[in-house]
Amino acid sequence: MATILLSYDLANKHSEVKNEMLSKPGYTDKWFDTTNKNHQLPNTTLFYTGLQTELQVWEDLKSVCIKHGATLERGIAAVCSTWCGF
Repeated sequence: MATILLSYDLANKHSEVKNEMLSKPGYTDKWFDTTNKNHQLPNTTLFYTGLQTELQVWEDLKSVCIKHGATLERGIAAVCSTWCGF
């Protein structure tokens, strides 16, 4: 099982794209620390946990953007095994 960090910039349709991505299995916009405290990710950043590869996660984002007529300006999908944040 992979954990993938997906970060992207859109020119438009931010809410529509994010809401649809969050409705897909495995996607979330938050993470929990070792004390189980909930931390919100930046607005256009998501975590994916599941069996897909980073390429498949990227393709999910691209297809959702096409569906909603959103302009994807740039982004990255990267396997995330160790990290820290607040």
